[in-house]
Amino acid sequence: MGKDTKKTIESTSLEKALESIRETLDTSSDEVTVELDKVSSKVADKVIEYLDNFAENQATRLTYDAELKVFRVVVMPTPTHEAHIDWLHQSILDAVGAGHLTSPESKRLRLSGANRKRLTNTANQTSTKEPDALLIPFSVTVPTIVVETGWSESKRQLVRDKNIWLGDTRGQVQAVIVIKWRPNYHTREVSGVLEVHKPNASPNGTLDQTEKIFPIPTNGTSQVIQFTKAELFAGSPMSIQNPGQLIDFTLDALRLTAQEAMQEHGFNPKP
Repeated sequence: MGKDTKKTIESTSLEKALESIRETLDTSSDEVTVELDKVSSKVADKVIEYLDNFAENQATRLTYDAELKVFRVVVMPTPTHEAHIDWLHQSILDAVGAGHLTSPESKRLRLSGANRKRLTNTANQTSTKEPDALLIPFSVTVPTIVVETGWSESKRQLVRDKNIWLGDTRGQVQAVIVIKWRPNYHTREVSGVLEVHKPNASPNGTLDQTEKIFPIPTNGTSQVIQFTKAELFAGSPMSIQNPGQLIDFTLDALRLTAQEAMQEHGFNPKP
């Protein structure tokens, strides 16, 4: 609120697409999302090549939706945009400490951010996706848990990202965590909501869980997301102990890392 952090541009040509990207890279001092409509796969590949070669000193996060012909790049993700990385890492460490994950199992579960993946749907259209985070077992090519988070991105854009992961991997991704932050640039306060989406018979999956992050709910209910070890290690040839064991990812732990990240760039959680 109070600041334009999104740009949507109709761009059918490579020249116009690159012009829009260059302008944003040159002028942005805060996170901004640029979305280009009507982009062919050939133009998208050239824009990705440009970003790889000439934007290496600026943090970006990109998506190309081959079905909708939409290319999107997030320039200069904020610390809050990345807060979930520490949350996931600490949750895995806590699971090891509680005896729910063995040390060898935790070492075979890789946590990564912005790990680029190319995903082909049933119509043989190939999208390119850099998630905000993923958990992926070793020896597996598709992540089991994906996080898509938005500061400048809209909820609509995050839902489209979720649809790519659940639709194009045909059930290989076990869950997509969608986190939408809503900053108010006047009050410098941030609200946030988290959703968990899982695959089902529908290409876009089903909403499994919704949790408010900020403001903190006052009903005293413990908020936790849980995945079984079987979900975390889906598709892995590794033998795991007690595959039905639940692994906790608590909202209180996410709040802690998110609040610290917000304060790095002058924001606070909405009370």
